[in-house]
Amino acid sequence: MTGTAENLFTALQQEFERNVQKQKSESERNLLVFPSNSFHDVGHVLFSELREGGFCTFVVTGKSNWDPNHHYYQGARTAAARGLKIHRAFLLPMRSAVHNSSLIEQLRLDSAAGIETSVLFVGDLISSGAIPSVPSLEFGLWDNDVACAAVSQEAGAAGIRPAEWRITKRHEDVEAYFALKNLLLTRGVNLKPLLNGAQPNTILEEPMLITAPIARELAPVLCKGSYMSHEDCSWYHCSWQYLRIFNMVSTPTWHAEFYLGGIERLANDQKHSRAIISGTADYSMLAHVLWAFKRAAANHSVTVIDTCETPLLLCRWFAKYIGEEVYTTKDDILHVEPNSPFDLLVTDAFLTRFSPALRPQGG
Repeated sequence: MTGTAENLFTALQQEFERNVQKQKSESERNLLVFPSNSFHDVGHVLFSELREGGFCTFVVTGKSNWDPNHHYYQGARTAAARGLKIHRAFLLPMRSAVHNSSLIEQLRLDSAAGIETSVLFVGDLISSGAIPSVPSLEFGLWDNDVACAAVSQEAGAAGIRPAEWRITKRHEDVEAYFALKNLLLTRGVNLKPLLNGAQPNTILEEPMLITAPIARELAPVLCKGSYMSHEDCSWYHCSWQYLRIFNMVSTPTWHAEFYLGGIERLANDQKHSRAIISGTADYSMLAHVLWAFKRAAANHSVTVIDTCETPLLLCRWFAKYIGEEVYTTKDDILHVEPNSPFDLLVTDAFLTRFSPALRPQGG
């Protein structure tokens, strides 16, 4: 080994030793940090040594599935079969995630093993800032004395997994998680009725907190002009969803039952399956159309047309996010000549964009 390589290795070795010393110092302060690949081993020790039971959470985003038969979850079921009291709360930032197939299967397996389960919508708590400052919403409280948190979620081949595990018995940490547990159980919205067949309208949700920053970043690149501004409509599409979040602009959500009820009635006859949405600032109208077809359990094909690419991209994103398909066309509605006729034409505040002389051409 050359002198240069020896010096490099020595420097890295010193950094390694500093890291080991840091871990030892954390351990002395009752904080243990494990890498993500210790998931199985940590779970095995945890559930083998558990004596009373505990409470744990699982965050269900709806964007990916997981294996409900993973060794970690099986370990909890084995502990419950020994008579330990375990409560697992599934936390849903979006109500629509209640239909996630992995969630349904895990609820079945956990309940059969004697684990108490709850399914809680926590989107309002998250968006309002009510969640206390803790490293993770995915945590466990075990034997009333130990807190375990899955920190810095990252996507892996098997779905979402933590980048590291933090286990602590420090009083301030345990108390913080107990406070969070109480908040979730008292102010989280029970979604169990959805699993029993109830389908309230509130399941129609639009993840604007996720997409508003996306639109802001992409609009300056994608926008080439629309009716709002023939030269550049990015100022409009950059801010639109932020205005919606603060309920400062009129959107289909202001007339949700009008749209949902009307489209669902037509969809029920199974003769109005091809819908076109003409003009849209984002995916709001698409969300209403897709949900109306879903409520009617009707086959459907939905096309969105707009003169700007930004709302069309948001529509494609939203459709993929909820597991649907949508066709998009960047064009002027007055120039479109479809290969086959549409059964439904859906718009919101659209005809007002045209002069009275041009409005008949849209028919």
